[in-house]
Amino acid sequence: MRAYRVLLHVYPSSFRAEYGEEMAGVFAQRRRDASNVFLAMALWVETFFDVITSAIKVHLDILAQDLRYGAHTLGRAPGFTITAVLVAALGIGATTAAFTMIDHVLIRPLPFADQDRLVRLYESHPAVHIVDFDASPANYRDWQQMSASFEDMGAYQEFSMNLVGRQGNPHRVSGAAVTGEIFSMLGVKPELGRFFSGDDDRETSPGTVVLSDGLWQREFGGDASVLGRKVILDDTAYTVIGVMPKTFYFPTRDATLWTTFHFHLATASAPGRDRRRTRTPGAPDADRA
Repeated sequence: MRAYRVLLHVYPSSFRAEYGEEMAGVFAQRRRDASNVFLAMALWVETFFDVITSAIKVHLDILAQDLRYGAHTLGRAPGFTITAVLVAALGIGATTAAFTMIDHVLIRPLPFADQDRLVRLYESHPAVHIVDFDASPANYRDWQQMSASFEDMGAYQEFSMNLVGRQGNPHRVSGAAVTGEIFSMLGVKPELGRFFSGDDDRETSPGTVVLSDGLWQREFGGDASVLGRKVILDDTAYTVIGVMPKTFYFPTRDATLWTTFHFHLATASAPGRDRRRTRTPGAPDADRA
């Protein structure tokens, strides 16, 4: 009988409190009437499916009663109903937005190798109450040359440009100018072609561009012969040298292409220290992190 009483817990507690003892008594009598083990087994099988089916019907009936009662109560006070619905909608929306942000920032892992060794570096001047702003190229040069705490260091700068591709119609695209170290630091491999080399990043080198998988599919129909083709970005020709994997995005999900910085940090032609538009992610050295 203990097993039967446990089975009765599939019913709502109110139903079980009112009819549970009576149902247990009926089952006990039928169990005594089962003269052999086969009849007892048949009784248990029949009882199990009967209880499950009946419990579902009871739950649905109680739900229908609650909905009718709720609709009747809310219909008598439409102002309160509208207010309650709006508050609930705002609460659900705010909770969803907060969870989405927390999921992307704190919970969901970054799509890069050794993500726990990647950090983002900023300039900070507490004396003048300025913290966490982008580094200038000149300061990035010094960080890269003098740092003893990072295995490697690269810089990037987000941009938005007009692209003229295969179809000839210009449209706005988002991307980033990066130094040659970025992709190797992130531990990714191109889906097609190659990444930037040191020669690509010289200030006198011709423009080169790496496409996202999405842009490659939209503009070039996934054609593998895209390598070596020219695209126009803000009236400047760039040669396509690579295509990134479908799952790759950096520094944001909106980025659809990447170019090089084209400044030479070892010369006086590098922008000054007041040009703070370069963002600098660094990879800590394994021995010093």
